[in-house]
Amino acid sequence: MRKLLISSIIFAALTSCGNGNQSSQEATTDTVAEAIEAPAQPQELVLTDTGVGPIQLGMNAANVPATVEGLYDRTAREMACDDEIITGYLNDNTIITMELDENDNISGISVSSDAPVKIQTTSGDPYISR
Repeated sequence: MRKLLISSIIFAALTSCGNGNQSSQEATTDTVAEAIEAPAQPQELVLTDTGVGPIQLGMNAANVPATVEGLYDRTAREMACDDEIITGYLNDNTIITMELDENDNISGISVSSDAPVKIQTTSGDPYISR
């Protein structure tokens, strides 16, 4: 990105010298602006022994984001047997399940095999708990 920006600045200096053509200068300015505004690459999501992205063990359910880009696009609070869970869905597929304890804090996190998540837990399993 830095090389692109430097190249664009050098190109702007070279094209604006000597010809006085206003449209050439405007086009160069647009190129530099586009280089600066290029979106960053999405951050890779990694499941560690403490959580994945903004979802962390011990976090209160009220603080769970409604969406996490690249992980899930909606959540639902549900009952599974006698446990309350928050399920994260991406395109109607279950991607992540967050188990809640009696204080409404996340006590376990599991990710599906379809989850766009790299697993880096000590056990190597796609499930963590405390």
